[in-house]
Amino acid sequence: MLHQKLQFQRRYWIDFNKWEVFVNDDQTRSFLSLEVIAEGLAEITRQIQAVNAVYRVHNLPEFYEDPRPHISLAWALGNISDSLKRAIEEMRRHINVGGAVRKHIFTCKFNGIECKIGSKTYKICKFSED
Repeated sequence: MLHQKLQFQRRYWIDFNKWEVFVNDDQTRSFLSLEVIAEGLAEITRQIQAVNAVYRVHNLPEFYEDPRPHISLAWALGNISDSLKRAIEEMRRHINVGGAVRKHIFTCKFNGIECKIGSKTYKICKFSED
């Protein structure tokens, strides 16, 4: 069912352009991440909505109620969000020297969706490299 909902995906660009800190619900891990806030956000949001629709059919909780697509680059034990936020601010000060603000931190092209359950990987949709 999930494969059917997501099989007609098109390639698109994803722009990870905001440093962000996330802490898991248990407050046992903190993550330094790059968040998608512009290019690619609408497409990823539609994909998450498709996953949520399939979850509802099976009486499962939503994948994410308020999605914030991101990639986590580093993690640490415990809630160290204040330290990570200070590190981001320090990094921004060094990068923005001279008044130039970077609009893009990392950009990539959507290449497909894979779902990993245990040791098994399912290809939901996949594109060949250009």
